[in-house]
Amino acid sequence: MKSDSYYLDYNATSPLVKPVLDYLAKGDLPFANPASSHKLGKQSKKIINSSSQKIKEALSVKDFSIFYHSGATEGINTIFNLNKDDAFFYFTSDHPAVTSVAEALKSKGVKVHAFKIDSDGQFDLEKITSKINSVNVVGNMWLNFTFGHNETGVVWDLDLALKIKSKCDVKIHVDAVQSISKIKKFQSLRGELDAYTFSSHKFGGPKSFGFSLLKNKSDIQALILGGAQQGNLRSGTENPSAIEMTWIALDHHLQSDEFDKAMSFRKKLEDLFTAHNCFKVVAKNQSRTCNTIGLICSTDKNDIMLTKFDMNGFYISKGSACSSGSTLASQTILDMGFEKESENFLRLSFSPLMDFDQEALLLKVDSFVKSL
Repeated sequence: MKSDSYYLDYNATSPLVKPVLDYLAKGDLPFANPASSHKLGKQSKKIINSSSQKIKEALSVKDFSIFYHSGATEGINTIFNLNKDDAFFYFTSDHPAVTSVAEALKSKGVKVHAFKIDSDGQFDLEKITSKINSVNVVGNMWLNFTFGHNETGVVWDLDLALKIKSKCDVKIHVDAVQSISKIKKFQSLRGELDAYTFSSHKFGGPKSFGFSLLKNKSDIQALILGGAQQGNLRSGTENPSAIEMTWIALDHHLQSDEFDKAMSFRKKLEDLFTAHNCFKVVAKNQSRTCNTIGLICSTDKNDIMLTKFDMNGFYISKGSACSSGSTLASQTILDMGFEKESENFLRLSFSPLMDFDQEALLLKVDSFVKSL
């Protein structure tokens, strides 16, 4: 990437953090099958066990079970691998992995109900609890709760999830993909909730890798069957080096608390954009992840603006990377009441580690905005 270009799409994916690059540069990666009984296999197993325990302790859920997978999409599909006697509740603003699973569950006969958000990206707690309590099922009821929204950055405090749980007999899964370093005290997960899912590449770890944390592993049915690895939660040979890199990346964020600086920088960026009347910030006065800015441009559609940003060395997006190839408008933005402006939505998301030249970026943005 050119020195005068800026990658502002961290919510889509992030580059490997330096400690992970250093780990790879050593080249001495564990390769033996952790199920093997020889010395090298036992070394791989030890790395997995040690990294797993560190991850759970760092995230305040040391008594939870952990299983590794190919990323949050697989984790979500696994946790919501429900039966027709179960019920599933979600928000239409959830990630496409969740909304697609909801459609699949509906076709299986699972009772499915979708909730909508308001113009601030919030929800009506009483309506949700009332609806959940009105549903009668023989099996389990699950609710997907998004900690930090990938498009708008709106944060739902975990205390809200606890309030829902205290009022309803529902198991709550937290989509925590956008939380690490982007939400203050992201590591203080609540043990009263039932499951959490993360993707490593969102915080500088390897792509196509992630993990989920479960309060009770008996709550889920394995999606991938085979050799009964990972306590039969997900069969297939584990990847000890990816697991270790995931811990290394997480630990790097734990040691690099730049949240307040990122919040201050986000405000400076927003001020530059809103000084130009064609931009407004979505959910500006709401609690949001420290690195995320959702913009609506009143003059051009997002495809045109993406080209302008790109030609000026800013690599941004028009929403979730998992649906960016779609010609449909973001469901999140539609739910928030921006029907007429939904095709004008843009998302900027910078590194929450603040590992870039902040002043140079601000100057470049200022020049770009003034040129529009």
